[in-house]
Amino acid sequence: RLPRLVGLENGLRMILHSQVVPGVKAEEMGLVEAVASPEQLVDRASQVVLNIASGRMPKIVASEYSDRLPRMNEAHAVAQKFGKDVMKLSQGGKIPQFQACLDVTLYGVAHGSTEGLLKEKSVFVDLLHSPTGKSLIHAFLAQRATRKTAVPNDGVNAGECPRKAAVIGGGLMGAGIATAMIQAGIEVIVKEINPAAAEAAAKRVMKNLKSSSPPALLRVTTDFAGFADVGIVIEAALEDVKLKQELFNTLESKTNDTCILATNTSTINIDLIAAKIPRAHQQGRVIGAHFFSPAHKMPLLEVVRTTSTSNATINSVMKLAKMIKKTPILVGNCAGFCVNRTYFPQGQVADLMSTKLGINPYIIDRALEAFGLPMGPFRLADLVGVDIVAAIGMIYGMAYADRSRSSSVANEMLKMNWRGQKSGQGYYTYDKNVRGPGKPDPNRIAQ
Repeated sequence: RLPRLVGLENGLRMILHSQVVPGVKAEEMGLVEAVASPEQLVDRASQVVLNIASGRMPKIVASEYSDRLPRMNEAHAVAQKFGKDVMKLSQGGKIPQFQACLDVTLYGVAHGSTEGLLKEKSVFVDLLHSPTGKSLIHAFLAQRATRKTAVPNDGVNAGECPRKAAVIGGGLMGAGIATAMIQAGIEVIVKEINPAAAEAAAKRVMKNLKSSSPPALLRVTTDFAGFADVGIVIEAALEDVKLKQELFNTLESKTNDTCILATNTSTINIDLIAAKIPRAHQQGRVIGAHFFSPAHKMPLLEVVRTTSTSNATINSVMKLAKMIKKTPILVGNCAGFCVNRTYFPQGQVADLMSTKLGINPYIIDRALEAFGLPMGPFRLADLVGVDIVAAIGMIYGMAYADRSRSSSVANEMLKMNWRGQKSGQGYYTYDKNVRGPGKPDPNRIAQ
């Protein structure tokens, strides 16, 4: 029905991309009869109804309207334009509803509105009961459920969404976190170790925002000026326990007594990080806020509670997650938390298959991507950083010594400063002037 009102190309674009159009454009496209301000809405709607009733305006019934539909050869040409969109949206054909939308729309153009609706019903029912359909419904409901926790949120437990934040470290992760804050209208300070690093951090945020100038909500600094009135500090430094302990010790003295002290660590037990600040820890102000890279795009956020984290702190971070459009999951405190601890065996087995069985890492990546994962373990290691993966491996080695092993390949790569995407070399090679995934280099990896 939609393509009959707005034309096939406009209709397919809106259907495939769930595109929302503003009122004026909707009127231009033929989707609505008229546009009015809130004050004029009733009068304008009444006028439209009277004009249709008197014959001064045509009464358009979408199912009976075909003036904007092209001939079939033209319709197929239009559909071909969306071939790449469908492949990308469906992750290479793994998610069938996008191709189904295209097919059903073309069927309606060819066979008319009534037959098209019957076809749509049939395909919809098949998709609804398919394994993919059931999985997507489960994922949707599970995502909604993440916002509901058993944590009391009344009175002193309610917490408040921080309106000003600080981020320690302006690397890829820190800049991504700052970007997410800015996009939600939250003022943010990024603290770096020296002017050069501060300049690089500002450029990363500007690049994320596709801006040619620093945003007004961003301040990048090399000191702790302005930290006294922030509501939350998120530490995004290297995965090093002593470094994080030193940072938290400093942060306790530079922030106010209600400021939330959060760490973005992906694996380190937060009680270890908070060991040097027992007062803030016992006050319940220490929490984990583990973002996933790239932080301004990935929706998942692990909110990690310790035995001392207060309900107010948890609720404040959950509200912040909603504000910055993240999907928060509240998890307990242990090495690896939930996501990385779940992923830990896969990375271990992939490395074992590569180093001990001699299976090419690219073959392993392709197999897992064909199975349905967004990327294989070696491509993911490059994205996260081979150095970060190695640091995480050391933490797992201490926490789960009986079931973990160090990656000999990763250690050799680090000796050559192959740290993944950020250094241009990892399991794959990267051209800083070319966007997109890295290129396999079997000969280099074999060496």
